[in-house]
Amino acid sequence: MIKVAPADLDRVFHETTYEGLTWLSSRVCATEAFDTSDPTYGLSQPIFVLVEGLAWFAQSIRSGSATYFEATPIERQKLMVRALEEEGAPDPFAVKYMLGVTGWRDTTKAAELDSWIDLNDEANTVYLWRLARAHRQEIEALAL
Repeated sequence: MIKVAPADLDRVFHETTYEGLTWLSSRVCATEAFDTSDPTYGLSQPIFVLVEGLAWFAQSIRSGSATYFEATPIERQKLMVRALEEEGAPDPFAVKYMLGVTGWRDTTKAAELDSWIDLNDEANTVYLWRLARAHRQEIEALAL
């Protein structure tokens, strides 16, 4: 497990960049608490949304949303829909995620979702930073 220096964490939270989110997520995923066999990785709901929301957009932008949904266990997908709704994701994030859950095999629906993701990448980053700031103490408890 890699421990993070408080000054590094302060810098990342101050800069609020996409790269900072990936850095935070990688630190959370390197903790003993992170369990890939658990549908929520053994994380609290907001930290799960942070990690999975970043993965959803990153993999979808890189390889297409069909690739993300094909590789993500259905139980995790169902929990993510609910978590987006409960963790205050912007409209229509939960609806679009559900479109992927139910329609990733349909090339027209997948293309629609991919276009939406491209247009909403920055909104996702803003949302995930809002979650990270609201749950900074939990992230610190995991990473420091």
